Amino acid sequence: MPPILSRARAAALLAVLALSACATEPGATRSDYRDMLARLRAVGFAREEVRPADAPYGAEELARNFARAVHAHERQKEPKDPAPLQRWEGPVRYRFYGASPAGAEKARMAQLVPRLAGATGLDIAPARTDDEANLAIFVLNAEERRFWRSKPEDERTPYNVSRLTRSLADNDSMLCVLTTFYAREGDPDVIVAGATVILAELPEAIRTACIDEEVTQILGPFWDHNSARPSIFNDDQEFMFLTDHDEDLLRLLYDPRLSPGMMREDTAPILPQIIQDRRLGRPGLAG
Repeated sequence: MPPILSRARAAALLAVLALSACATEPGATRSDYRDMLARLRAVGFAREEVRPADAPYGAEELARNFARAVHAHERQKEPKDPAPLQRWEGPVRYRFYGASPAGAEKARMAQLVPRLAGATGLDIAPARTDDEANLAIFVLNAEERRFWRSKPEDERTPYNVSRLTRSLADNDSMLCVLTTFYAREGDPDVIVAGATVILAELPEAIRTACIDEEVTQILGPFWDHNSARPSIFNDDQEFMFLTDHDEDLLRLLYDPRLSPGMMREDTAPILPQIIQDRRLGRPGLAG
C-alpha cells in the first residue's frame, strides 16, 4: 500500500496550492516568488532530501508510478489512451541560453548530470557549439520572453521557444515549461532533442528545482501524478529536487529490456523482474 496522505498533510497541501496561485498572479515580482518559497517551506514543502526517511516505496508503488509517469503525458489529465514509452537512444548535449545569469543553473546541471547518466546510461555532457546541442535550457527574463513571444510560431523558431514563452504567458501558475522532439524517420518514439524555458526572476532554489524537474522529464517520464512520493513528478511541490525514487524510475525507463514504442501492456509484465534484478525500491524505512 502507498503511504496514506495524513489529514495534516492534506490540509497543508491545500494551503500551499492556494498560496502558490496567489504568488504567481500576472506581474509577479521576485519578492512574490520569494514569499511563495517561504510559504511552501513553512508548511513542510519544498523539501530538499534525496532519500526522505518518511517516504518509503516498494516494488508495487514503483511499477505503478512508472506507468503513470511514462505511459501518459501532462496534457492528458486522465488519459484514456496510454502513451508509448519514449526515451533517448543517443548522446545528450545540453547548452544554456539567455542573457540572464545562469551560474546556479549551470552548477546544478553539473551536479545533476552524473546522477542522470548513472541512472539512464546516457552520454550526457555540455555541448561545445550550438550545432552540437540537442537539449536547450533557456533562462529568460521578462524582456527576453517578450522578444521570443513576438516571433512567428513555426518550424523555423529554434526549439519552438516562441510557443514555450507563450505557454508561460498564458498560464500564470507555470514557472518553467518543456518540449521534446522526436525522430522524423525510423522510430517516432525516440527523443532526439528537447528544450525548457525557466523564468529568470525566480529565486535560485526554484530555478535550480526547475532544472531537476524539466531536464529529467525531457528524458522521458513526462507526467506528474499527485500520488507519486517521494518524487518531483508530483504537483504538490513537497519535494524540489531529484529523489532516489525518481532515479529508480529512470533506471526502469532505460533498462535494456524495455524499448521505445512499448505500451503499458508490454512493460507491465516485465517491470517486476527488472525491479527485483536491480533491487530497486526503498520499502519499510518510515518510522
